[in-house]
Amino acid sequence: NNDTEINLEVLEQGIALDAIPDPESFEEIFHYNFDAIPTIPFYNLVQKLENDESISLSDVFNAPEVAYDIDFSLRVINNQIKFGIKQVGQSFNTFGNPYLQKDMREKYFSDRIRMLENRMFFTFKFSQITNGINDDDTPDISDKYDFNISYYPGIEFPSFNLAFSNYSRKSGSEESYDADINGDEIIDENDILDTRLDTKTNNFNISVNHSFESKYKQNITLTYFSSSKKDLLIEDRGFLNSGEIDTSYVSPRSRNNNLGVNLKTTFDYQWESNFNYSNNYFDYAQKKSNYYEKQRINTIAMSFNYKYNEKIKRVGAGLEYINGSGAMKYDQYSIRMYSDFLFLDNLNLNILYNYRFKNIVSSPDYNNSFFKMNISYRF
Repeated sequence: NNDTEINLEVLEQGIALDAIPDPESFEEIFHYNFDAIPTIPFYNLVQKLENDESISLSDVFNAPEVAYDIDFSLRVINNQIKFGIKQVGQSFNTFGNPYLQKDMREKYFSDRIRMLENRMFFTFKFSQITNGINDDDTPDISDKYDFNISYYPGIEFPSFNLAFSNYSRKSGSEESYDADINGDEIIDENDILDTRLDTKTNNFNISVNHSFESKYKQNITLTYFSSSKKDLLIEDRGFLNSGEIDTSYVSPRSRNNNLGVNLKTTFDYQWESNFNYSNNYFDYAQKKSNYYEKQRINTIAMSFNYKYNEKIKRVGAGLEYINGSGAMKYDQYSIRMYSDFLFLDNLNLNILYNYRFKNIVSSPDYNNSFFKMNISYRF
């Protein structure tokens, strides 16, 4: 330094360069990347052995190369109980299912109770699903509670099914950056990357099914479904530090309601009719934003089937009308014709024709049709 010689002192002797294996000698076996996962199986266990650390059973089960499914089933009086845990590590690979979700863990418990001489069933289920099990700071955790009651009093009485569920999900983090993240050309406390998600969803469903005879044999089904997703961070993420609404934030909140009615009437051995009505409502995002949308769809459909003999199994036609209001306003009409034939004992012919006409407000009209014929043979 400035023509002055500095003597270097070796504090700890390292590995000689000639003792390090040449990576090129492994080029026919391994391919190295800067972000590659360890090529040695159970690398974390190998590191513990090198450091003279003890290995527990939990270390083996939590290794990223391991996947397991442990399930217990018990029958106690009228209870059918199941509980268990399953996990797939981030480095687990299988040729059996290449699309298997990795880096996840699920813990679950369920109990199905039979009552009133097997006419009533009560089911409770809980599950906790963790995505990103190796991420201790921002894992994606979902807690799910499901309750279901079914009642079947007898053939001459209607059957009921009632279900309720509560789902919560939490993930992400809030992190500040010393950079212009929001693009206002100012580096301040507003330059935050917020990936947090905290929602709670309540679902409710009820259905009634009843078969009865008046002049004809009839079956009616009534269903109602309601779902409401709340954004628990809307007060925190939907507003800026100045108190103004953050128009760039899209809330995951939503609401969905659906009502359906189906009536099936059997006039005789040959004639049968179906009537369907449904009302569906959906909205998304926070109301005080440009992203808020809502849509309501009403559908009415009617169809008739005719069975001629064993060769002409079914010939039918149907009409359908759909009205949409909200984000998209339209009226749609459609006609459908179909038939099923049995030429030989195992040779079937199915023919379907459908035509749709859609009148969209403030947009050109739209229509399409398709014809489908399917021939199948059962060996």
